[in-house]
Amino acid sequence: MKILSTSLLILFQLFVFGQKSDLNGLDLNSLITINKNYEYYSIDDYSKAFDSAIVLKSDKINFKNNIIGNVTLSALAKSIIDGIDNNRINVNSKETISLLSKFRAHKYFIYQPEVNKTIKFFGYMCLGEYAHLYSIIGNNKSLLVITIICGLVLAVILLHVFGKIQWRFKNFLNKIILVLFVLSIVLFIGFKSTCDCNVSEYSFYGIPVN
Repeated sequence: MKILSTSLLILFQLFVFGQKSDLNGLDLNSLITINKNYEYYSIDDYSKAFDSAIVLKSDKINFKNNIIGNVTLSALAKSIIDGIDNNRINVNSKETISLLSKFRAHKYFIYQPEVNKTIKFFGYMCLGEYAHLYSIIGNNKSLLVITIICGLVLAVILLHVFGKIQWRFKNFLNKIILVLFVLSIVLFIGFKSTCDCNVSEYSFYGIPVN
C-alpha cells in the first residue's frame, strides 16, 4: 500500500511540478531509469542503496532529490519483494532481517513468511511470556500430548523422590534424576542468558526453522 501510494504521489508531483525549473528537467522517463533491474544486487548492495535513497529523500532543498529518493525506495522494495517470492533472497539471514527492519522503520512493510510456531514458542520462553506458551500448547494437539506425558513422568519422579514408589534400582535412578535435574538447570540458564541474540523471527540459534 505504501509503495502504491508513493508511486501515485510521485506521478501527481510530476504532473503539477514537471515544468518547474528547479527540477532541472526531471521527467517521468528519467525516473523510469531508476526502476532498473536489481536482480544481481546483494543484501549489502540493497542496504547501501537504501541509505543513499534516504539521504536523497531527506533533502528539503532540492525537490528533485526528494522525488528520486522516494522512487528509489519504492523500486528497491519491489525488487526485494520479488527476490523473496523467487527465493533469491534468504529471509532467514540476519542481514536480510536487518534490512527489512530498516524498511519497516520508514513504513515500507515488506511481506515476510509467517513466523514458525517453534520460533514463537522459544521466543515467548525467552521473553518469559509464559501465558502465550500455554496458549500455544493448548492449541497444538502434538504439544499438548507431549506436555501431558512430561507431566506424568514428572509426577512419577516426584513420587519416587518422596519414597512413594519403591524401585529395584533406587540408588541408580536417584543418580540419573540428579544428573538430569542439574543438566536441565544448566540448559535453562544457558538458554535464558543467550536467547536474546539467538532466537530471531525465522531462526533458532542460527538454524532456519520454516
